[in-house]
Amino acid sequence: MARGDDDGELLTPAAHAQLQSELAELEGPKRQEAVQAIATARAHGDLSENFEYHAAKNEQGLLEARIHVLRHRLQNAKVVDEAAAAASGVVTVGSRVELEREDGERLAVEITGVGGVSPDSPVGRALLGKAPGDEIERVMYDYSVLFCLPNGMAEPGSVGTGTVLRPAALEKLAADAGFGSVTILPVDHPTFRFYRLDP
Repeated sequence: MARGDDDGELLTPAAHAQLQSELAELEGPKRQEAVQAIATARAHGDLSENFEYHAAKNEQGLLEARIHVLRHRLQNAKVVDEAAAAASGVVTVGSRVELEREDGERLAVEITGVGGVSPDSPVGRALLGKAPGDEIERVMYDYSVLFCLPNGMAEPGSVGTGTVLRPAALEKLAADAGFGSVTILPVDHPTFRFYRLDP
C-alpha cells in the first residue's frame, strides 16, 4: 500500500469518497439484506443440513470482512492534496499519466489505490517520482500466490480467477492488459504452468 507520512494509505479525495460510499452501502442496506437472508433461511428448519442458512452465514462473513477492511483503510488513510501533488511536477498518488511505448502506442493511467493503477503495483512503483519525459524500464507483471489468490475479489472491479488460471482465461486477461500474445513455455513442472506474455 502506498504510504503517507504517518504510514497511512494515500488516497485521492475521489478514492476516499468512493470507499466511504461503499462502506455506507455495506453497513446499511447490504448488512440488512444479509441479516434478512439468514432469518429467512433459519425459518426453513434444521440448520445442520440447511444450505441456504450456511450460504447466508458465509455471505455475512464476507460482508463483515469487507466492512472491516474498508473501515481500517479509511481510518488510516491520508487524503492527497491534489493541488500540491500537481505542483510537485512528479508522479504521485492521484496523478494521471500518459505512457508511450517504443512503437508509439499510448496508454493513459491514473495512479490510485481505488479503480486505477495501484501505487504498489510494478507499474505504479516504476512511475512514482518520475517527471514528464522521464523514461521508465519496461515493467512486466508476474503473480504472487500469497497476494493475488486470497485478494482476488477484495477490491471492487477485481477479477475472480480462482486458484486455477486456464490458458484461455489468461489470454483474455493478457489481451485486456495490452499484451499481444501468450505463449505456454515448455517448462516441466508438476504444479505450475509457465507463460510468456509478449507485447
